[in-house]
Amino acid sequence: MITQIFPKDFQRYLSLPVLGPFMDSFAAWLQDRRYTWRSTRFEMRIAALVCGYLKRRGIRTVADLGEQHLQACYRLFRRKIPNEAGSVRVLETFLVEQGLLQRSAAHQPNRCDGHLNAFAAHLRNCRGYAPSTIRQQVNVAGEFLVWLNFEKESNRLSCLNMADIEGFSRQLGKRLG
Repeated sequence: MITQIFPKDFQRYLSLPVLGPFMDSFAAWLQDRRYTWRSTRFEMRIAALVCGYLKRRGIRTVADLGEQHLQACYRLFRRKIPNEAGSVRVLETFLVEQGLLQRSAAHQPNRCDGHLNAFAAHLRNCRGYAPSTIRQQVNVAGEFLVWLNFEKESNRLSCLNMADIEGFSRQLGKRLG
C-alpha cells in the first residue's frame, strides 16, 4: 500500500525508527477509513515527524512506546505546529486498534477533582469565563489543593487562614515571577 502513496520514497518510511515496520499497515488503515490519497500522504508525513520525536526521546521499539509518549508529542505539536497535532491522535488510534499500544486505565476521580469540577462549572456558568481562563484558574486551584495536602486532610479548606494563602502565594510567586 505504501508503494502507491510514495512510489519513489516508500523505503524511507519503511525504515523510520520505532514505527517503520508498521507504516505500510498504517497506510492501508488510512485507506480503509476513506482517507484521500493526499490526506494519507499528509498523515504519513506527520507520522514520520512523530517517529523522529520518539527517537529523540529514547524510544527504540513499539514495545517501549506508551500512551504518555504520544500525549507528550501531541502537546508539543499543539504548541509548535497546531494544524498538524490532530495527526498524532490519528496515529494513536491506529496503534491502539492494531494492539500495538495499550490505553492507560481511566483516571479515578478523587476528592480534589470534585471540588475542581465544581469550581470550573461555577466559572463557566456563573462568571462566563473563557475556556482558557477556566483551565488556568482550575490549574492554580488544583495546585493550591495539592499544596494544602487536601487529599489526605479534607478539613483543610474549612480551617484556612491567611498564613496558608500567603504561603501558597509565595510559592506561586517564585514560579510565576
